[in-house]
Amino acid sequence: MNTSYLTHWIKKHNIIKLVFDESSHTEMIKRSDKMLQFLATNDSLDEEDLELVWKCQEGKHEEAVRIVYEAITAVAGYLTVDQIQYLFSKIKQIPSKDYSELTINFIKDFTESAFRASNSMKFNTDDDLLMEDKKPAVNTDFLENIKETVEADSYEFEESAAFGLPMLWKLMQKNGPLAKIAFESIKEIFKYPHSEDFKSHYIILCLRNIYRDEACPQSIDLLNNILEETFIPQRNDTGAAMSEVVYSLQEKLDLIGNTINGIGNYLSFVKEELVQQAMRDEVNEDNSTHVF
Repeated sequence: MNTSYLTHWIKKHNIIKLVFDESSHTEMIKRSDKMLQFLATNDSLDEEDLELVWKCQEGKHEEAVRIVYEAITAVAGYLTVDQIQYLFSKIKQIPSKDYSELTINFIKDFTESAFRASNSMKFNTDDDLLMEDKKPAVNTDFLENIKETVEADSYEFEESAAFGLPMLWKLMQKNGPLAKIAFESIKEIFKYPHSEDFKSHYIILCLRNIYRDEACPQSIDLLNNILEETFIPQRNDTGAAMSEVVYSLQEKLDLIGNTINGIGNYLSFVKEELVQQAMRDEVNEDNSTHVF
């Protein structure tokens, strides 16, 4: 049985529709990843198929949604750029009010798979990960005009190529438990070799937040994490040392001064919030003991 015959047989008998029908059993979907990867690898997975896969999870309970998300993530690394963008357009339509830990983890996992697919095309390789010596180095040219970039009214880059990173970045800057999960997801993505193209952009975004005293604690933490993941302790033939980058940022932006100022303002904010909360608690306690 050759590849052409098998792909034709799967398509002829509507196997994808059977597996991803609204009434399909989750155990069938769990076992579908190899079939989807096989079809994608042999250019036999089309937009209609992806639509069936996506619709299968709509309105389902969390476990069923998780299983479909895992199937999508498993095949994403084998898709074309257009197919990845098609699926990502579906992800972007999920209302933010419906976000959960499951949603955020899916955005993270999908982004990692999309990066892998994009870089496999770029480097013409099917390796799951690029070898360390093939990993694209982070260009430090962004440091040359970093002061002007940070002080500018706005900063833009090609967000569509970053997939879920911009979504996670926006969520990270809010309050609440999901913000923490988004923050950890971004850190995980930046451990992935294929994220190198976007590190300089998020260094700039962190610096802009610190400079403007916006979402300062998480921006400081993320900046430190990216720098540690990106730059080596000492300069060699592969790139600049972290100390050189930090020195340049300090010289051009007074990084230490802005960081201390941001932390100080944040602590003052937290202190004021605690005082206000204590006052509210005291009022509530007085009301609860008042006898009419």
